[in-house]
Amino acid sequence: NLSNTGSGTGTFTCKVLPSGSEEACAAEYEEGKEVEVLNTPASGSHFVGRGGDCTGSGSCVVTMGAAKSVSAQNDLDEETFSVNQTGNGTVSCEDNASPASCSGPFLNGHTIKVTATPEAGWDLGSLTGTGSASGNCTGSVCEFQIAEGSGVNVTFTQGEETFAVNQTGNGTVVCEDNAS
Repeated sequence: NLSNTGSGTGTFTCKVLPSGSEEACAAEYEEGKEVEVLNTPASGSHFVGRGGDCTGSGSCVVTMGAAKSVSAQNDLDEETFSVNQTGNGTVSCEDNASPASCSGPFLNGHTIKVTATPEAGWDLGSLTGTGSASGNCTGSVCEFQIAEGSGVNVTFTQGEETFAVNQTGNGTVVCEDNAS
């Protein structure tokens, strides 16, 4: 019996010793045969250790006889992503719909939602994604599955205000921009 535990996944292969080649594990092996059980974590996962008839993280060799059980703990990799921000505003994050710090770490494959909110007097100029976030931004929100190399670029621009001058009678109205 072979099983994966942990938050990630992996695959098993077996090798009959002393000189067998690595292949898919069979349901049964001849009694007394030594079989090396190998585990390969899936992309985005890493191997932590084994349980059952093999423990620890070293090689796993079982001698066939009674039914054997081997588990492999493969956990999801932790990823961080970059937030490059220009201007005044707030960038908030959610990890699988729960509020989270944008500095992470996040488990590989989790759905990350990034929201950009400009401060008063500022506008959202642009919100773009890199890596797995690329092409997954609409308006003030990016939503994507985290992977290595993901990031967002946020630009807040200072808003412009307009005003109207209504003049009655003769005279001159002078306006100056104190911001420049």
